[in-house]
Amino acid sequence: MKRPRRRGSLLILAASLLVPTLLLCLVGLKLVRDFTTITRNFRVEYGDYIARVSASRVENALWEQEQLNMVAARLNPPQDAHEVPAFLKRFGREEYPYYLMPFFVAPEGLIQYSQVDLKRTQAFRPLPQWILEPVLKMLEQNPFRPSGLMHLAAPDSLLPEQVTFFNLHDSSGNLLGALGFIWDLSVVQRSEGIFARALEQPLSDPSVFKSFIFLGGPGGRTDPRSRGIVISLLDNHGVPFYTSASTAPRDTTEAGRGTRFIAERHFSRLLPFYEVGVELREDRFGSWVASVVRTNLALIGLFFLFTVAAVAFALRLLVHELELAELKSTLVSNVSHELRTPLALIRLFSETLELGRAPDPEKAKEFLRIIHKESERLTHLIDNVLDLNRIEQGRKTYSMRPTDLAEVVRETLEAYRFQLQQQGFAVQSRIADNLPPISADPDALTQALLNLIDNAIKYSPEKKSLSVELERRDGEALISVEDHGVGIPEREQDKIFDMFYRVERGLVHSVKGSGLGLSLVKHIVEAHGGRIQVTSRPGEGSRFSIVLPLTNGRSPESTGRAAS
Repeated sequence: MKRPRRRGSLLILAASLLVPTLLLCLVGLKLVRDFTTITRNFRVEYGDYIARVSASRVENALWEQEQLNMVAARLNPPQDAHEVPAFLKRFGREEYPYYLMPFFVAPEGLIQYSQVDLKRTQAFRPLPQWILEPVLKMLEQNPFRPSGLMHLAAPDSLLPEQVTFFNLHDSSGNLLGALGFIWDLSVVQRSEGIFARALEQPLSDPSVFKSFIFLGGPGGRTDPRSRGIVISLLDNHGVPFYTSASTAPRDTTEAGRGTRFIAERHFSRLLPFYEVGVELREDRFGSWVASVVRTNLALIGLFFLFTVAAVAFALRLLVHELELAELKSTLVSNVSHELRTPLALIRLFSETLELGRAPDPEKAKEFLRIIHKESERLTHLIDNVLDLNRIEQGRKTYSMRPTDLAEVVRETLEAYRFQLQQQGFAVQSRIADNLPPISADPDALTQALLNLIDNAIKYSPEKKSLSVELERRDGEALISVEDHGVGIPEREQDKIFDMFYRVERGLVHSVKGSGLGLSLVKHIVEAHGGRIQVTSRPGEGSRFSIVLPLTNGRSPESTGRAAS
């Protein structure tokens, strides 16, 4: 499989797994968002319900008081215009503290005022048109029958004012005029008793506020002000002048109001410039919603991350398996190519000997030596493949015995002498003879050294020079093979010892190879307690060094060692 095509297939596979996951996560996020919106709307709607009930209760309490005032006035009305001043005095501030000034309007437009608090009522003398016109209109529309309570608020362009008025008839049913009251709003704002009585029943009655425990923490049964729901009455500036809680924060800014109150509602019949605000002292509902949202977002995030990690792991494993399969296929191709050369030489010289075409006995012996050496080369190649299988299955063993490293190096160079000569290599060797024998597997070390020499031959296409050294350094033995070939990039030097790995770019990639040699070298060296080192620069060559401990802790009698 070609790499671009393979990458495209893997991208399609990853997309087919991740796209549904992403869609599921998006659906989950949408559901969380919808849940948040629904619960937020429920919270607002229920807060509005509480505000509507509370406003109605307060309005009803004030309405009932005014109904009593209207009944008292109609039971004993003035009989003529001369009795009006005395009639107005009956509605003094002591008995009717909510009223700043009573006034009386006759059908013909004559207005009589109470003489109470002349300084504060100066703004209403004469009676403003926004009051007078509705009163006269009511008298015109109801000349013969009693009117209901009529309420009037000042226009928005003026300061807040509240006016109540109704018509009066004498005992004979004749229209006398209209009695009106201008409210004293400062007294209304200080009337905590009537507000507390009006709100005590809905605050303490679960049938009215059925979900208050869910929205806010419950308080004592006898004190409605200690409950979780706090109801505040706000003036025209949004400043609370009454609150059902014993202590409540006072944040009058616009931002503070927006975060403090879950609902606000204006009075509808009386005092329309005032509002009812509902807040939660202990917002259990908001905490529960936030907890659910956080939990679901965390689960969605974990699900997405887990899926991405699983897909990444699966793709990495799949890529590894694909690369392994591709490398094994390349191995078969490269090994087959490498087997052709020794087989061709063996066939050539064996046919020459069989046909008796050797010029003399010395040439015949030389041909036999070539056949022998090439057969050893074949054995070396086959051993590499077999060792690969043993290493993968964990069955690779080494036969340890006292070994002379100098003898191993010399025999290896002799075994490769013919091939080196055929390739035109100049070989320099420097072998120290003062090294003591070590416990090792000589065949395995020979195989490792052969692999290094074989690589040096393959990757030195131009400057054919090879140096093999054996020396003692810091209590260790170093077997070095140096060439002046194509070299290895520094970023690739840690990877070349991986099984089947081959450098993908440059001259190294263009040379046929199995990708097994250096991996087997590393395995053999580490099995002997040593290490493999490489020093290389592209275009200058490479130097591979096998470092073995002279005292490796193995007894000469060791017969074998299993490789992990």
